[in-house]
Amino acid sequence: MDRIEMYESILTSVLHCGWLDLQTLENYIKKGEAWGIYLDIDEIAENVIDLYGKLEFNEILYGIMEAIFNNLVESEKFTDNERELLYDNFSPSLNFCDSWFNNPLDEAGNTREEAIQKLKEWVKELKK
Repeated sequence: MDRIEMYESILTSVLHCGWLDLQTLENYIKKGEAWGIYLDIDEIAENVIDLYGKLEFNEILYGIMEAIFNNLVESEKFTDNERELLYDNFSPSLNFCDSWFNNPLDEAGNTREEAIQKLKEWVKELKK
């Protein structure tokens, strides 16, 4: 077992998740970084412990997704009405892992501008 496999094994045991879950988590962290969003994972983990008394994998994942989403929505590219519409309709627990509905982060592009454009398209759909 190499070092990465060993760390994955430890994390899956501690967080009670599978390696595909870890891969999803890593993908979101990488998406955030590609969009210029650098997350404080320690703070997110502390918030999860404060809320649940222990580390819960899904809550960490959802906290990361929500932090990325909030960072994008708070950009100057959205009006107050658009922000309200986005916040009212976003849930990190609706994602490609467990729903027919894909949240906009699942489909956003490789750059921050592409991600914001995807959110703008979502606003148009929500206004219909």
